[in-house]
Amino acid sequence: MPNKKMGYVVVDTEGETLLHVIAIVDSTGKVIYEKFVEGDLAQTLEAVRPLLESHIVVAHYAHHDVQVIQRSYRSIGQTIQLQSVCTYEMARAILDTAEGYDLAHLSTALLLQHEGKYFDADLAHRASYDALFTYHLYGRLRAIETSRRRAKNINVFSSTKVDNPFQSHFDDASLYAEEFGVLLRLLDEIRHDPNHQTRSAVVLAEAGNGKTHLMMRFVQHVSQTNRFLFVGKPNDKENILLHIYLKMLESFIQKIDGSDYTQLQYLLAKSFTRIVLERNPNKRIREILEANPLHIYTLMGKEGTERRKQNWRYIEKAMHAWYTHSYGSDALSLQILKALVKYTSYVDDTYRHRVIDYLSAKEMDPEVLAMIGLEPREQSFNKEVFSLMAISLFGKLSIFDEPLIISFDQMEAMSGEGALVERFFQNLKEMITQTPNALVILNLFPNRWREYEAMFDGSIIDLLGKTQVVLERPSHPAMRQMLISRAQANGIDLPAIFTDPRIYNDILRHNTIRRVLNRAHDHFQHIVHGVPLPKRGAVSVEEQLQQLIDRVAHLESLHAIISTPPEAPVDFDIQRYITKTYESKKAAHGNVTIIDDKNDVDRLKFICESIQEMYPMKLDFFKAKKVLPEHVIVERGAYTYVIAFLHLGGKAFVSRIKNFNQRVIQHPDYQFRVFRDSREATIRGRVSTDEILKLRNAPNGDFLMMDREGRVIYETLYQLVVDYKNKDIESVTLAALMEGACTMFKDFWFCRLMTTP
Repeated sequence: MPNKKMGYVVVDTEGETLLHVIAIVDSTGKVIYEKFVEGDLAQTLEAVRPLLESHIVVAHYAHHDVQVIQRSYRSIGQTIQLQSVCTYEMARAILDTAEGYDLAHLSTALLLQHEGKYFDADLAHRASYDALFTYHLYGRLRAIETSRRRAKNINVFSSTKVDNPFQSHFDDASLYAEEFGVLLRLLDEIRHDPNHQTRSAVVLAEAGNGKTHLMMRFVQHVSQTNRFLFVGKPNDKENILLHIYLKMLESFIQKIDGSDYTQLQYLLAKSFTRIVLERNPNKRIREILEANPLHIYTLMGKEGTERRKQNWRYIEKAMHAWYTHSYGSDALSLQILKALVKYTSYVDDTYRHRVIDYLSAKEMDPEVLAMIGLEPREQSFNKEVFSLMAISLFGKLSIFDEPLIISFDQMEAMSGEGALVERFFQNLKEMITQTPNALVILNLFPNRWREYEAMFDGSIIDLLGKTQVVLERPSHPAMRQMLISRAQANGIDLPAIFTDPRIYNDILRHNTIRRVLNRAHDHFQHIVHGVPLPKRGAVSVEEQLQQLIDRVAHLESLHAIISTPPEAPVDFDIQRYITKTYESKKAAHGNVTIIDDKNDVDRLKFICESIQEMYPMKLDFFKAKKVLPEHVIVERGAYTYVIAFLHLGGKAFVSRIKNFNQRVIQHPDYQFRVFRDSREATIRGRVSTDEILKLRNAPNGDFLMMDREGRVIYETLYQLVVDYKNKDIESVTLAALMEGACTMFKDFWFCRLMTTP
């Protein structure tokens, strides 16, 4: 075994029996000795002995070179002991797919260069030339070994799908740089528009070509200046604006990377500061806010002191005066503005959370509202109107900060829901019309946008689609460089892993970025961990026809087409995909979120409606004047289940669970289940706890806490269906996907419900 502490020299010799020519290259790639032996063998051997004995000898076919050297020393009556490394044997061990292992083959296959030139067969068999390329070969083989050792601990292509823009994945900024620039210019136009008119853009790309990834780049690029708000698919056509608003609010309460403050806190600090300073506050307030708007949270006086109360009374009065002077005395908007002032003024997170509950349009007890200084809502309170007013107010406040960015994604899952789509676009138009200072981005498939162009009148299409940003699949060279850069970001030299050029040919033949990354993952696993490559099936006639239809549609919409051969489907690893989705949801569970009864029920209905063909069932709900928890009745086979969610607290909780318990008694043949998220406040009131106990003791009822595991599995099941409808999952049916999920989570209540005969 060579001594690792010794340096090395690369040696090449010419001569079958005795030394005729010898060249030695040091570890920096410099030729330090070269000699044509012409009758002075002893002198040559004496000159090279110190180098050979003090270094590891690296050579191609080292056995031959060492024999020639040792035989030459014996011919002059001397011996020499050498430690050697053979690059031929190294290559045989590392590059098991190489077509040949001579120096010429390996230098060509590995694209080795010396002084910018590739291996030239006409110059081969010259000792110094071969020694120099052996030097480059040795360095490359060592790099391959190092990268493969490092690769054992990471697969740089294991995480290829961006579920939402707030995630952090590798981003090659060279991809779609021009398209990204279009969005940045739109943002700049809004910023410099004296009227702060909202603009919109449609980002068009096939599934897997980077729409959400581009939004992630947007978040990373503007997170320190702009507020980025992400809105996913709505599920209830009657509450579109509420869905949009709650998802915006959920984005608002996410912390900015590297900061202790949320997006909402930045918006309010900057906008409140600008408005207050324009109204000539007292000297002390001016000094505090001019130094740093974020001081509004820390330097306005200690909690409970009279100075703090006075400062915040002044700020509340100033904000009220600003709004009434600029926009009139709209009572609902002023209530929302007051809540935002309260949110900004409180130090205690418990109080802030209660204000967020108010801003989420949740039903709240008068006592809780009094605690946070807000008034009860009127009986005529309408959540859709409230949501529109709140979104509009955020836009108005952002004029004193930076334009809002509102990104709509995962909209493909609305396909086939005509009424939902129609209401969504009508509400979106109304939102854009009434909300200033925002960039609205709609991410869609090209063929879906064509459907909408045919469905809606010109006013909606012109409003939303004036700017279209088309993301076409990048070129092969750009994609190859993206793979290499992605590996480099993880400290891995990808050419050291993918040493066979045919690997790239197989990877790059795929027609979307995601498919390219997924195939790169397969090859990475195969080379590094010995995992068999997924098998390819034959391309069916139906698949070829669908690919042809897709290409024609692409041509019609974009007037350009990427020429790629029909792809044979690759075996889809259902378990791996479900596990990745589960782990992603598990990691996100700790994020601040808005837990909403209606949202949970709507998600359940969406899942059930999507899988009705494979799991026949009927869906219904109780028609009643009395308030009930948000619920859905699922009739499946011989069983009928009533699944409800009740995350509210206080009197809202009491009235709903009481009425629900009456239904439990009235329908003894139904199975009733109420779920409450464990992150919500613990129910402590005597009446409430008695009603919970009554439900749990009923033979056909139960009250269940949705703990972390239960929430993560529920979110995973929903995400799987959304991904399938968004075409984020390919080469697998929804039936196979759900069967895999229900097998993996067989003890989860929904999976038991679906698999019960």
